[in-house]
Amino acid sequence: MADAQPTFHLDWFEFIPTTPIHALLRVRGQWEGDPASSHAAPHLLADRGGRTHRFAPLDPAEASIAPRPDPEPWRAAFAVPVDVAEDHDAQFSLEAADGLRITLPAPKSRA
Repeated sequence: MADAQPTFHLDWFEFIPTTPIHALLRVRGQWEGDPASSHAAPHLLADRGGRTHRFAPLDPAEASIAPRPDPEPWRAAFAVPVDVAEDHDAQFSLEAADGLRITLPAPKSRA
């Protein structure tokens, strides 16, 4: 069943301030599913006050989704404004090209 949606298992979601106005948000986990159902790298979404901000991965090739029955570690990094990363009311998610959305918890600060 090559069209089945993969399942994501989150290991961690963290943010690292890199400059006074920018931060790096990093996600690590595993995609489980049919190996024949590869997907383009997901975008990181941040919903803030009724607006959705979309961020592309810094390395789309590394962040492409290649599910496996026995999943291997997957990771992606996104450059975002610090005010987005530190917004406690922001709701984060990963969105695959086919519309699949994975809700993420608030990122943990790693200063």
